[in-house]
Amino acid sequence: MYFSLSFLAFGCLSKTEKSSNSKDSLVNKGDQSNSYKDIVDTLKEASFSYPIIESPKEDLIEFIPTGWVILDSVSFDYDNDSLIDYVVIIETIKNVEYSKMWGTTESEMNDKPRVLFVLNGTKNGFSLTCQANELILTSDQGGMMGDPYQGISVSDNRICTSFWGGSGEKWNLSHCFDYQENNWVLSYTETSGGNAELMYRMSYDLKTGKYFYEYLEEKHLESEDSTKIVKDEKYSKQICVENDILMDSFRPWTLEIDSVFF
Repeated sequence: MYFSLSFLAFGCLSKTEKSSNSKDSLVNKGDQSNSYKDIVDTLKEASFSYPIIESPKEDLIEFIPTGWVILDSVSFDYDNDSLIDYVVIIETIKNVEYSKMWGTTESEMNDKPRVLFVLNGTKNGFSLTCQANELILTSDQGGMMGDPYQGISVSDNRICTSFWGGSGEKWNLSHCFDYQENNWVLSYTETSGGNAELMYRMSYDLKTGKYFYEYLEEKHLESEDSTKIVKDEKYSKQICVENDILMDSFRPWTLEIDSVFF
């Protein structure tokens, strides 16, 4: 089961592309007398780093860095103070080349990086409570299914993200974070998927420690034109995670529970 899930997570989601900003190509551009300065300046322009979102500000739009746009946003009131709060996802306007950790593997990407951040409403505007640079999968991380992003949902003091992707084998992945003691903490996660012959679903509630596992595999018998169940397994167990997992540092497919990655 570990091998199958690892394949779904890492097998078809991102590819390495060679950067066009090589030293050789840069040396051959512009005035050769200033070639070193040109190389340094061009590399500075080409290199990517996540923005530092500053706070506080009066309006939501003021939080959007130059070169970025809003992909999605949802309003709610997570601290019950009758003031509007926001969870916002932004991405770059143009594709950029950058390194991104996909689970525990580093890949060279050429797409639009995404950032999720949470704003707390105040009487004078908004303040930032979380910035998560690695939480939201990008458009190239869904495999043959395209953009894996399926949206964000909110309820009370909880934020949930949802993704799906794959090719012959499909996968779904979701994470929920609760606001606890001034931090957004992972509270629930689930992965599911399969193909024409198998189905799986695993979930883990970090608040209760309950882990649930379900796996069903069938085989089509052509000679009898029938389907035979070859594996049908369900179980639950208690698993304790000692330390809180915070939204601002979490990456999908890095939480290993019972040999399954979430």
